[in-house]
Amino acid sequence: MAIVVNGKSIETDNLIMSLFMGSNLSYTNELYDRYNLKLDKDVVKLINYIDSSNKIDKTMLQKLFSRASFKFQDIVLFNLVFNWEEISYAKSFQEFIVCLENIDENTIKKNIYYRLLRRYEGKEEQEIPKENVVINNNDVFDVLLKIEGEAEYKWYVTEVCLDIKGFISKTCEFLRECKNVLDSKLKPFNIRGEVWGEKLKVKIQEEGLTIVQSLVEDFREEDYKKIYIAPRIMDNYAFELDTTDDKKDVYMFLGENFEAINDMFGTKNEASWIQSVLNYLSDNSRFKIMTLLKEKPMIRRELAEALSLSNATVTHHTTALYLVKLIKEIKEDNKIYLTIRNESVDKFVDIFKREFNLKDIKINTNINLEQVKAEMESIEIIRSLSDASRYEITKLLSQREMFGTELATEMKLSVGTISHHIKILVTSGAINEKRVGNRIYYETNKEILSSFINEVPPTWQVASLTSHSD
Repeated sequence: MAIVVNGKSIETDNLIMSLFMGSNLSYTNELYDRYNLKLDKDVVKLINYIDSSNKIDKTMLQKLFSRASFKFQDIVLFNLVFNWEEISYAKSFQEFIVCLENIDENTIKKNIYYRLLRRYEGKEEQEIPKENVVINNNDVFDVLLKIEGEAEYKWYVTEVCLDIKGFISKTCEFLRECKNVLDSKLKPFNIRGEVWGEKLKVKIQEEGLTIVQSLVEDFREEDYKKIYIAPRIMDNYAFELDTTDDKKDVYMFLGENFEAINDMFGTKNEASWIQSVLNYLSDNSRFKIMTLLKEKPMIRRELAEALSLSNATVTHHTTALYLVKLIKEIKEDNKIYLTIRNESVDKFVDIFKREFNLKDIKINTNINLEQVKAEMESIEIIRSLSDASRYEITKLLSQREMFGTELATEMKLSVGTISHHIKILVTSGAINEKRVGNRIYYETNKEILSSFINEVPPTWQVASLTSHSD
C-alpha cells in the first residue's frame, strides 16, 4: 500500500474551506462550541477578514457559500453545483480551476438535478447511481417548483441553469480574486500543512496505520491502493475517508490537530475513552438517539423526524457518537443505516464497573428503583460524571470515604470548587454523604451506579440488521 502525503491540494482546500467558514461565521462558531473545540486564533483572524474585507465580492461570497434552508436541510450552492472535493484531489489551485472551467454543462445540470431529486424524494441517505439518472431540459425547474426551500436560493439555482458557462466563468474569476486577496493570509497555513504532512508521513511509515486505527478499523488495508493525506488546516480536527469514482484510490483527509482528537476519542486510554462517552451522552438528543437505535437501525432522516431535529443537527450528533465508537454504519438496499456497536456497549459496562469498583456489588432490591429510573431517564448520572473532575472524585470515593477538605487536597482543587462538584454528584445520586461528628463524609453510591450500569447501557444493545420500513 502506498502512502502519499500530497501538499498540492492544501491551497485549494484551505481557500474553499475558509470562504465557507467566513460566510457562515455564526454556524462555524456554534459548530466548534458544540464539540468543545477552539478555533485557531489565526483562523479567527482570517475568517473575520473574509467577512469584513471590501476586497472580496460579498454578493458572490454569499451566493456561493452561504447556507440556505432547503427541504429541512441546509445546503450551499457551490456544493450543489460542483463536487469540488472530487475534482480538487491532489491538484494545485490552478489545476483545480482548469477542472472547473472544463466541466461539461450537462454534468453540472445532472449534479444539480441528482442532488435536488434526492432531497425531494427524501432519499438523502440512499445511494442512487448517477449513471441511472436521466435528465431532460426542464427536469431541474420542475423539481425546483416542487421542493420546499428559500425562494432566493431557488432563484440562484435557476440562474445557474440558465447560463451555466457564465456561472462557471464568474465562479472561477471570483475564486482567483479571492486567492489573490487571501494568498498572504493563507500561506502560513499552507506551510504548516506541508510540514505537518511530512511529519505524519514519517509517522505512518514507522507505525503503519496505528495513529488512526481506532477510526479506520472497519476498512480493510488490502482495499487501499493509495491514501492521499491533505491536511485541512482550516477545519483542523477533520477526519474523512473517501474513494475515487473507480473505487481504486482511497483519500484520507486528516486535520492538523488530528492526533489531539484521536487521543480524545481513541481506545488506547480506556479512562479517557469512557469520559468522552459520558460527555457525549450527557446531551439529551444523543441519549435519545441511542434509545431509538435500540428499537431498530435507522437512517439519519428517520432520526431527524423522530426527534424533530434538522438533518444537519442529527448528523452532528451521530458523528459524535460514531467518533466515540458507540454506533456504526451498515448498508442495506442502497441505504446507509446507523446501528449500535454492541461490543462498545459491553466495553463501556466493563470499564465503568472497573473504574468505580462495581464488579462485585450486588444491587439491593430495597432501594428506591423508581428514583433510580427517574435519574436514569433524566441522564443526571451521566451528566454528573461527564465532567473530568467529578469523574475523578467519584473514582476516589469508590476506594474510600473522604471529607471535603481531604478531597480538595487530594484533587488539588479549592474547597469551594470541591463543594460545587459534590453538590452535583449528591443530587444525581452518584455519591452519598453522611455526618460523623462535625464532619460530613462522602462515598460513591455503588448501589445507584450499579443499578445504572446494569439497567441502562445493556438496553441499548441490538440484534443484527433485519428489515426496515422506509
